[in-house]
Amino acid sequence: MKWRRDKKETTPAPADIYVQLRQRVLTAKPDDIGLPPSEDQQRPWAVLMEMAYPEAVATLVSVADNTTSFYFSNGGGIIGAGEWPQVAEATQFFVASAQAFLPHMTPTSDFPLPEAGHVRFHVLTYGGAYTADVPDADIRQQHPLTQLYAIAHLVITRMREQEESTRQQRGKG
Repeated sequence: MKWRRDKKETTPAPADIYVQLRQRVLTAKPDDIGLPPSEDQQRPWAVLMEMAYPEAVATLVSVADNTTSFYFSNGGGIIGAGEWPQVAEATQFFVASAQAFLPHMTPTSDFPLPEAGHVRFHVLTYGGAYTADVPDADIRQQHPLTQLYAIAHLVITRMREQEESTRQQRGKG
């Protein structure tokens, strides 16, 4: 009898551009990007939600200056979506809302990618970074971070709606 080991689903190594963009936000300081200082050390200035699939990791980046990007570890994505008012509004809501979820996260200085089938949040505050990793099946149910997950998806929905609207307008002109 031949023994077979079950393969663990792993996500392929990320593209260089993805690593660079992700690292840029994770190592930035608020004043590096022109954000005013805050007395509230728990106040978020950026939030990343990362969803890992067997083929890639999808990373939503939302920053208090309306910078909004959604990029994929295989090299694709959308950058600069915060220029659209509906996306900027959703981004502001996502970043501001993240503070209420900090009690469900742990302080961190390490930013690993999530494993396939997991969602990871990184919340960058004026006092440091926080993270949480949740299995995809749990985040879709009654998990303490389910609402933050839903707010992140509002940002993604606004991006998708704007992309569709832009595509339709190009087709008319």
